[in-house]
Amino acid sequence: MVAGNYKAKGNIMGSVMETDITYEVNGDVLTGTKLVWKEIVAVEDGIVEGNHFKYICHVTTLMGKLKVKVEGDVIGDEITFTLKSAIGNSKFKGTRV
Repeated sequence: MVAGNYKAKGNIMGSVMETDITYEVNGDVLTGTKLVWKEIVAVEDGIVEGNHFKYICHVTTLMGKLKVKVEGDVIGDEITFTLKSAIGNSKFKGTRV
């Protein structure tokens, strides 16, 4: 089950980043929010297929808004996902809280 609250961390451009995530699921539609660099961003175009999910979000950077594609899985209380953007790919791992 993908719906829930999570804490996760990963490495972005040599720095460890922690994020708080809230996912809500209605049928196969994923919505929610994610804390990225002290900014709350919305889950957009989210889809859930079993324990697999994917969506996009837009993050504010020094260079302007950055489109980020997110794809991952929830197994039990563990979440793993990859962020894909113009500045590279980053893997994250975390747990349900």
